[in-house]
Amino acid sequence: MSKLVVVIGLTGQQGGSVAEELLKHGWRVRGVTRNPNKAQSWSDRGVEVVQGDLDDKASLLKAFKGAYGVFGTTDFWGPVFDPSSKSKLKDGQKINEYAFDIEVAQAKNIAEAAAETEGLQRFVSSALPNVNECTSGRLKHVYHFDSKAVVVEYIKKSLPELARKMSVIYIGSYMTNWGQGLQPKQKSDGTWHLSLVGKGDTPIPLLFTAKDTGILVRSLLEDPPGRTMSGSCDMLSWKECLEIWCETQGLTYGGFDETSIDEFVHKSGMGPDLGLEFAEMFEFMDSPGYNGTDRHVMIPKECGSVANDFFRDLV
Repeated sequence: MSKLVVVIGLTGQQGGSVAEELLKHGWRVRGVTRNPNKAQSWSDRGVEVVQGDLDDKASLLKAFKGAYGVFGTTDFWGPVFDPSSKSKLKDGQKINEYAFDIEVAQAKNIAEAAAETEGLQRFVSSALPNVNECTSGRLKHVYHFDSKAVVVEYIKKSLPELARKMSVIYIGSYMTNWGQGLQPKQKSDGTWHLSLVGKGDTPIPLLFTAKDTGILVRSLLEDPPGRTMSGSCDMLSWKECLEIWCETQGLTYGGFDETSIDEFVHKSGMGPDLGLEFAEMFEFMDSPGYNGTDRHVMIPKECGSVANDFFRDLV
């Protein structure tokens, strides 16, 4: 009988990609979602869809029963953009601090449930490096990176048996952010520019998340545990991304314009808290780099998508 992998976040980009890839290669897939009614299309394709709440460890223990492997992912941005979150903030608490606490608690529930699952052999965690630690506290507001990193560290220190079964994937920058959060601007001379914190020439891991996450996660499930992989289809700098985008769209390349953290926050339109989070993220991506200071992170040779094709298909 084929091995059973439980996929958290079945209806999301990462979880959906993992489920798609595993089905394609003959694995049994059990998808966990808060609302199974929204995953009927997966049921029709042979996925065992079960109800699970990341705030309820007991529901995860039930969902993980009999699994060979678990793919764990969490959503920092859900609480950030949930209108009801504002009423739940403690005095003086920022929205990204609140989302940090939620994500850490949910990721710990996933890890603890996996650690208590009899017979589990593989645990793949969707995570990111610890920006605060990598920069010795210089950049301490990149909560959506650090929230994932602290749980990986928690597993290594507090759940050693699970740690021996774990591999980690650092999900790269979503290619689909291009033209949305990453928005080139046209200047009066007709040229197109991208303005971000940093020099713009450090290679960034780029991932067509909904399409290619599963390819990488499957490789981690099939290989021995203990690896950390960069979730990337391509490694390009922001300058190179802009050049390729301009070339494929028939636009005139103007250049990359370096901006300061303060200027980015002021112009971002995100407000001071989220603006600072993203400004420090771009600073970190510039130096020491998206994957942080761990020089043992594996870079995939190929994954399926390439940036040229992605940018060419943009409308």
